Amino acid sequence: MAGNKNSGGSNKLSDAEKIRRGTFRPDRSEAAYNERAAANVVTGVFLSDIPVPTFPLNEFGKKTYEKFAQLLLDQGKLTSVTAAHCESLGMIDMRINGKITAGKIPTADDMKQRTSIIRMLGVAENAPVIAGGTKNRFEGAGFSNSRSSPYRLRPYRAIDTGKL
Repeated sequence: MAGNKNSGGSNKLSDAEKIRRGTFRPDRSEAAYNERAAANVVTGVFLSDIPVPTFPLNEFGKKTYEKFAQLLLDQGKLTSVTAAHCESLGMIDMRINGKITAGKIPTADDMKQRTSIIRMLGVAENAPVIAGGTKNRFEGAGFSNSRSSPYRLRPYRAIDTGKL
């Protein structure tokens, strides 16, 4: 079994229950957990509109910049730092588009940088799950549908040459 029911995940005991059992510790209280979580919240000046980019972006880069900046603005996450990340994303998309229009393939590094910045922006971290239902965690376990191999081995036969 993966742990007992009082292991501290989503079924964490309340402070009142801990006090009743005599296991209450102030450093493990709900207030202490909330205080630690509040320390991770980004505070600062949030922008009310999309600023003009400081990098010289072409049409393609500017569209990317405005698209991601608008997403962040709608979510209330647009700050000067996230706007700078959107500019960097616009520059990377501009570079990728330039390579594609020149008939070249964008490098894997360009794609990694793009993915990294999008992840850093956290645009979709609070998005609802699209797929419905729950996934069976044992779905991929067990044998495949066909246990027989398409490749057959020849049966072993002792070679009888008739000589000793």
